[in-house]
Amino acid sequence: CFMAAAHAVAEWGGVLEHPADSHAWDAHDIPKPPRAGGWVHAGTWWNSEAWTCCVYQGHYGHPSGKATWLYVSGVDRADLPALKWGKTEQRLPEWMIERYGYEKARRIGVVAMVGGKNKTAIRNATPPQFRDLLLSIARSAAC
Repeated sequence: CFMAAAHAVAEWGGVLEHPADSHAWDAHDIPKPPRAGGWVHAGTWWNSEAWTCCVYQGHYGHPSGKATWLYVSGVDRADLPALKWGKTEQRLPEWMIERYGYEKARRIGVVAMVGGKNKTAIRNATPPQFRDLLLSIARSAAC
């Protein structure tokens, strides 16, 4: 599936969002982006220049950091947006630290404390602000 999606992005232009540290980058010889951020040249696939980066969705409204790798094609380097780079700050509610202590609260994480059946959906969700950013990148691609 990744190869088909990357091929479509390379052919038509756009952006592919994937979990950070995905094995797909190694499997397809895409340079891994640094966690600190910044756009990295990802080579040329199917005659299309590509870029990759690591961005944390926590900067865009996700309750946890959620490191994400982006693969972009069909957008000139000068037209790629400056994103909010680097890890997000630790966001542990005070009640969590009081109840479990800092170390355990950090291990458990904010999303795990949501409870109920929605944990996975919340963890997997893309915040609207990040979705809009991805759409703006895709719209700027030359088709």
